[in-house]
Order: sequence, then structure tokens, then C-alpha cells
Amino acid sequence: MTTKQPIERTIQKLLLPRVPASTAFLRCADLYCGDGEMADAAVAAGLEVAYAYDPSLGMGAQADYLGRFGVEPFDGITHQSVMSAPDFHILLLRLGPDVLTVPEQSPRAKIRKFEPPVKHAMQFLYVRKPVGFLMAGEDLPDGLIEDVLNTIQEEVVRWRYILDHRTWGKSSAIMGVIHPDEPFRWPGEYSLASLVSALRRASLVSGLRANVYPRH
Repeated sequence: MTTKQPIERTIQKLLLPRVPASTAFLRCADLYCGDGEMADAAVAAGLEVAYAYDPSLGMGAQADYLGRFGVEPFDGITHQSVMSAPDFHILLLRLGPDVLTVPEQSPRAKIRKFEPPVKHAMQFLYVRKPVGFLMAGEDLPDGLIEDVLNTIQEEVVRWRYILDHRTWGKSSAIMGVIHPDEPFRWPGEYSLASLVSALRRASLVSGLRANVYPRH
């Protein structure tokens, strides 16, 4: 991939029509998208995938994601990722063992600065102010979900997200919504599809009004 192509994609994204937070549909950003498992759940829940990011995907995997979801995953540094993504309402992050460490990078990216996935997601929450977010994963190492919570809790609460989490065996999820009118209704069993659907409902009920409140 040439240097010119990422620059052109960034310009195209910046010129996309801005989507106001009062629309009746929701768009999502899929961070560390991998094989698209989280995006599959988002589309099944009625979300539009507006942005995807993964610095470790090869060109074949990027092309496959583009063909399935209509979005080519961005693979640049995390600062560029936060600033160049188009408007979206819900942030999705697939949790894995390395979410608190800098992910593996391709050789061409060795001099660039990449942040750990959770820190990258936090930058999105602070700068882009999505209505809600979901962090979810299975077969996580013992204590990892608690470490993630300890990393994000103080700041996301200060940014006026109502935070909650659930664990089903070794499957865990953390969600946050701006000013929900009622408690988050967790699904009875763990699945990405049911979690994203539940977050979508919570966001449509109250979160889309959050832009009328000051955030910081």
C-alpha cells in the first residue's frame, strides 16, 4: 500500500457528510476489527459500520472486510485514527489478551506511534464523544476485565457515561451510555449480537439526546 492511498482515504473521510446525533439510525466504529465478528453483530443489530481500524491486517484481510461491510479498515497511527474517522454514534471494541498493550505492528509501521487498544478507545470517547460504547470478549485472562475497568472507570464517569459490566464465565462485557433514562438491560446470555442489540436499544431510548448536554 502506498503512502498516497492512506492520505486520499483520510481526505475522503473528512469530506463525508456529517451525521447529526438526532438521526433515527446509528453508525458504529469497529476498533481492532479483526475478521469482522463485531461488525457482523453490529449489522445484525441494525447498525451501519461507518469506520473500522486494525493495524495488523494484511491487504487480503482488509479487502475482505471492505467487501463485506463497505469500509476499508484504517491501519495508520492511533492519533490519525481518532481524527480521521467519520461521525459515528457507538464505539465497539473487541477485547483480547493484548488490549492493554501496544498491538503487534507491520514492519512498515515500526517508526510510528501506536497506543494500546483500550487507550485508543478512550481517546475516541474523549475526542469524538459517541453516544455509547461496548467492549466485549471471550476467554479473557483472569483479572483482565477488572484491569480494563480500573483503567477506564474514573475518566468515562467524569465524561458522563453511565458505566456497567457483566461477566458470564470467561466472557465479559463493559458498556457505557450517555445519560440513559433507565438501567441498561443486559441479555440473559452472552453473545455479541445480543449485546450490540441491547446497546442499540439503550442508545435510541435516550443517548441520542446527549448532544444537548455539555460533556467536559
